[in-house]
Amino acid sequence: MADISSESGAMFSHATAADLLRQGLAVLKQGNVAEAIAHLEALTRSTTDRAIQLKAQMGLVKAYEQQGNVERAIALCQKIQASPSKQAQQWALQTLTTLNRSRHNPTEPAPATSQGDSTLHCSETVPASKPQAASKTAPNPALLHEELLQESDRAQRWTPLKRLDRSPLWAACAGTIVLLVLLLRILLLIARHLFNEFVIRFPFSLFDLRSFYIQRDPTAIAILITLALVAAVPWGLPYLLRRVYRLQTLRLEDLEISSPEAVRVLHQAFRHAGGIPQLGIFPISAPLIFSCGLLPKQALIVVSRGLLQQLTAQEIATLIAAEVGHIQSFDFIALSVVTLATQLPYLAYARLADWGDSLRAARSKNPEMRWISRAIAILLSTLCYGTYACLRWSGLLLSRLRVYYSDRYAVDLTGNPNALTRALLKLMLGIAQDLENQKQTRPLLQSVDLLLPIGPQLALTPGSMLLRHPQLQHLERWLVWEQHNPYCHLLAFNNAPPLLGDRLSRLTEYARHWRLPPQLSLPPCSPASPLSLPITRALLLQVAPLLGLLGGWAIALLLWGVGAIAMKIGWLELDWLWQDTALLRGFLLIGPSVGLLLRINALFPDIQPGNLRNPSLAQLLSVPSAIPVEGQPVRLHGVLLGQRGTRNQFSQDLFLQSEEGCIRLNYIPPLGPIAALLPQTPLPVDLLQRTVTVTGWFRRGATVWIDVETIRPQSAKALSGGHPVWATAIAVLLMLLGAWTIIQGNV
Repeated sequence: MADISSESGAMFSHATAADLLRQGLAVLKQGNVAEAIAHLEALTRSTTDRAIQLKAQMGLVKAYEQQGNVERAIALCQKIQASPSKQAQQWALQTLTTLNRSRHNPTEPAPATSQGDSTLHCSETVPASKPQAASKTAPNPALLHEELLQESDRAQRWTPLKRLDRSPLWAACAGTIVLLVLLLRILLLIARHLFNEFVIRFPFSLFDLRSFYIQRDPTAIAILITLALVAAVPWGLPYLLRRVYRLQTLRLEDLEISSPEAVRVLHQAFRHAGGIPQLGIFPISAPLIFSCGLLPKQALIVVSRGLLQQLTAQEIATLIAAEVGHIQSFDFIALSVVTLATQLPYLAYARLADWGDSLRAARSKNPEMRWISRAIAILLSTLCYGTYACLRWSGLLLSRLRVYYSDRYAVDLTGNPNALTRALLKLMLGIAQDLENQKQTRPLLQSVDLLLPIGPQLALTPGSMLLRHPQLQHLERWLVWEQHNPYCHLLAFNNAPPLLGDRLSRLTEYARHWRLPPQLSLPPCSPASPLSLPITRALLLQVAPLLGLLGGWAIALLLWGVGAIAMKIGWLELDWLWQDTALLRGFLLIGPSVGLLLRINALFPDIQPGNLRNPSLAQLLSVPSAIPVEGQPVRLHGVLLGQRGTRNQFSQDLFLQSEEGCIRLNYIPPLGPIAALLPQTPLPVDLLQRTVTVTGWFRRGATVWIDVETIRPQSAKALSGGHPVWATAIAVLLMLLGAWTIIQGNV
């Protein structure tokens, strides 16, 4: 210890105190707690710069906490609390609260270790791992506050921002409910068709099931289901959150300990409402916050323990204010209904997947029957997951649109756009860290992502990169695509929260409007109109299936017109074209298939040693003009992570953890979906938490991912992907089906 201290003191001759502070914090993030303590202690004794000394003491508090020396951390925290800096006092107060809780409750509940007890309920517990091990996986976002998220000024007195027209928001709310009804109707139509086919083709003549044939239109049933969901939201959604995800009641006094300003915001916003919303807390380390309910008086604002621990009082207050904005705008109602609708199939998917895992682990005298039962479990769980994904679509537009209103409301209520900027960045960092620590996506994050201000899909890659390189240039490198790509909003259609760069740019504008030094120096956001987008070859290839669909529809209408003219002039050879619905159905299949075939070469260029690169994630993200259709052959090394067992049988949750960060993987086996049903078929889920080399095609959109060509573990046979084969097969199948439909005619 003395040697290290003397060495650190000697370094002052050629390095500044700020450099030593960065070195000490970097050592701490690498998990070398003892060495970090030596560096930081030497720095606090040697420097006369009060700001540097305070930051070194804050780092020491975290180091003592990771070392398990809570008493020493508390003592130093109390010393920091006596500092004249108000920001340091707030930090010390919040950290003292966390340290006192950890002293009385040092460990979090450990998850079940047996494969059979992998229920959704247990998967939401937090593993009781050592702090040092966690820090090696990903640094603590709280430490990044010293390097990337230094607190900027807030407005002391401010003029309210101009109120936005809420009619688009309310129109989106109404459209969300209508779209939910339509999607439910489509699902019911599919179910009715499958049931009727089963009834007609039932193989046993002893039972005649044709009397059960269903002809009734399911629209009324879809409307009744939606009305039932609306009525069940006030009690049904909180019940599921408590029963499945261990939601607990959060007292107002406990929230006030972490953020007195958040409590003031609640009282100010609901002073005429007769009471504030209920509060709940999840006992998990991932920082999250959302609101749900039917009416403001019945609303529920939910936070997590990780949010209260990782964010400052001001940042918590701005996020609470944003949730108040959702409640005051009533947009939380429609998304609560959609979330409840998606929860039911999602929970069924999880339970059926766990049943499939238990069948796989069980020993049976009849392996054929066990395989059949497990295949049924896989099929049913996949059907439920598909239903969840389908219903989730109804809330995507509202989930993106409403955030712009709530961000503006939060800034207007608190006068603190910089705190909201820091809060969003810390949410991204904390969620990314949780994904790496858990080595999978939490089911809770996945099932309520429509309600979250930052979702796991958007947080994974940029958050994991910033955890490793907490410098401003790495954040700017990620945001350059969102700021300069004209198609960024068009490509975000499948994401729940909007683009982070767009939100941060708006918050920067609010800070400049009040003449505050902004947290980030970002250019103004100027989203382009869809009609003003530049038409490029890449864009045409990206939307080729949609253009093919429109082209097929236009050709069918043209042929209908020819048939109408032929009927008028008595041309019997062509009058059959008039109102032949088989033409419309057929060309609506042929059109997209042509679009798919036209873009396959751009999507999947040949992967050869000459064009296969080993780029860094930073290099891949530094191309502002990239769009997903332009596949770039890449090879990356890392650890394969994702959910285990049947829940990930179709690789729904698969990502690669490399030295630079994490990236999502999209894998399709050569045999397609049938591979998940075949015993002894190798799948990525069998290689989880192993070091692998992944080759494939890098895609850059609102999120980034790799379409996998091969996954090669260190000491096992490589898994091959089937993306090009299946893309071609689907296109050819659609074309043949369309041609067959036209030939059959209106039969």
